[in-house]
Amino acid sequence: MNHKKVTSVLLSAAMCASMVVTPVMADETAAPTEAQNTEATEKQEPEVTEKKETKAAEKKETEETTAKETEAPETKEVEETKAAEEQKPEETEAAEEQKPEETEAAEEQKPEETEAPEEQKPEEAETAEEKQGDEETANRPSVNSNSGKCGEYATWSLSVTKLTITGKGSMTSFYEFDGQGGDNKVYAPWALHAASIEEIVISGTITTVGSYSFKDFVNLTSVTFPESMKAIGSHAFDNCEKLSSITYPSKLESISGGAFKDCKALSSITIPDTVKTVGAGAFEGCKGLTSATLSNKMTAVKEETFIGCSSLSSVTLPDSITAIGIRAFSGCSSLSYIDLNKVKSMSQRAFANSGLVAMFIPTSVTTINDYTFSGCNKLTMLLIPYTVTSIGTSAFEGCSSLPAVTIPYSVKSVGDNAFTSCSNLNSCKIDEELFKKCKGTAFKGISCTPEFLDYAVEGEETTVANFKVKVTDASRDGTGRVTILGVETPMANVVIPNIIPIKDCRYVVNKIDAKAFYKDTTLTNLTIGANVTSIGANAFLGCTSLTKVTGGTWLQTIGDQAFAGCTSLSSFTISSSVLKKIGTYAFSKDTKLTLITINKTTKLTKAGVKKSLKNSSVKTVKVKKAKVNAYKKIFTKANCGRKVTVKK
Repeated sequence: MNHKKVTSVLLSAAMCASMVVTPVMADETAAPTEAQNTEATEKQEPEVTEKKETKAAEKKETEETTAKETEAPETKEVEETKAAEEQKPEETEAAEEQKPEETEAAEEQKPEETEAPEEQKPEEAETAEEKQGDEETANRPSVNSNSGKCGEYATWSLSVTKLTITGKGSMTSFYEFDGQGGDNKVYAPWALHAASIEEIVISGTITTVGSYSFKDFVNLTSVTFPESMKAIGSHAFDNCEKLSSITYPSKLESISGGAFKDCKALSSITIPDTVKTVGAGAFEGCKGLTSATLSNKMTAVKEETFIGCSSLSSVTLPDSITAIGIRAFSGCSSLSYIDLNKVKSMSQRAFANSGLVAMFIPTSVTTINDYTFSGCNKLTMLLIPYTVTSIGTSAFEGCSSLPAVTIPYSVKSVGDNAFTSCSNLNSCKIDEELFKKCKGTAFKGISCTPEFLDYAVEGEETTVANFKVKVTDASRDGTGRVTILGVETPMANVVIPNIIPIKDCRYVVNKIDAKAFYKDTTLTNLTIGANVTSIGANAFLGCTSLTKVTGGTWLQTIGDQAFAGCTSLSSFTISSSVLKKIGTYAFSKDTKLTLITINKTTKLTKAGVKKSLKNSSVKTVKVKKAKVNAYKKIFTKANCGRKVTVKK
């Protein structure tokens, strides 16, 4: 309690006491009696007592005030706080009495908020050991489990050595099982039974085998797929070393990387034509595999697809495949030959350390990459086409059985060590200038003396593959040109080639000379090469046995009387879209030729067909892929020398 308040109370009491005392009257001066003295004394004593108490209180208050002023600030603050608490006990109690309902209401309003976190995060109530134990139990396959789910709509069941999977849609994609689990990864629930399973039957309308589903099923011998199957996941059958054969479903579209890796008993595969992709390393290490036929929907053999398939001796590549990936056939020591068909690119080490004996690189290839054929120590025959422009580092390093090589004129660069350690190489034909550039790097350790390439000269005439030719452009970069002069020995079927090799270079055939086949009565069928741009006058005049003419992709000019007097000619179809001129009397006296077919062209004009059909039997001109009105104005009676019908 506040000491000033106490003092005030005592002073009030003293004042009240003084007012009670009765004053002595003037006429009562006589000495009082004993009783009166006693009464007066009793009345005076309270007053004196109260005064003493008041003085004592005031003195005490003064002492306490002085003491407080000398106390430490902390003590003073404590005392003031205590005094404030004593001053307002009722306010505190009132406040406590006013809010019990609010507190209870608040507690009642948020019971769900208090309980929700407990429901959402029960693991907070668990110990770290309990949490870890639960996770490990959930992720570790159980040896006691023999059925369950393996996809949203897929289930599995195990009966002794047979695993059956049924349902629809995709199986779950799993992780590679390490034998323990407990790391928040999803493993195949049957993983602990892997060694005992010998047969797998997938039924229903399952569409996808999940990744790592059956990895390390070392005793698996049989797999049955439903026709609904579209995809086989990565490493799905990895290391199923007793699996000897697979019948792929007819709707299969993809085989992912490593799907059949290390299936050592697998002997033959035929990828159905529905499959578009086979992933990297899909058949890596299949050491028992002897033959592989690939899908015609595939465009590439991806990296390491058949790496280490040491028994693989037969590979069928469809024309659709244009690329061979890194190390795709590396280590295929039994693969002595492969037809690359339309392949355009071979990546690094594509055939490194393989058993190739002969390699004919297709003309679709322009670059031989680094290490592509390195270590092919059985290679004895190699053909590098004129389309190749560069040979990479160590491309043929270690081809110790290779006796000879011709590096064509088209090659402009040869990488370091390209033919290093080709210890049996004793013949090398190469351009002289190119050899000067690379002799110290590309042929390290090779002692053979190179033979430099021999080239034709302009105006030179020679016979190649029965064709008499004349060099009109002696360029050595592949753009040189020759003209067909005729044939050494008459032939019934003549196919004018696109390219003709002369000595160590190749030349474009771009012209058939005038009178080249004049009165050749042996000729019956003619195919004009794609590079021919001009047919000279009288080139086939009097070829009375000629019945059919086709080709001429880039043909621009047909000379005067070029096919006149071909009395047996009944079919004439030119595919060129750049045809400019059909010479006068070109088909004169061709009594059986009533229809000629040409392609749509923007080059043909009235001048270009003037008198072209005169004295012929042509009644119809068919123009493919064109609107005919423009051609009706070109092929008129006045212009062509006879009336013809133009149609599409």
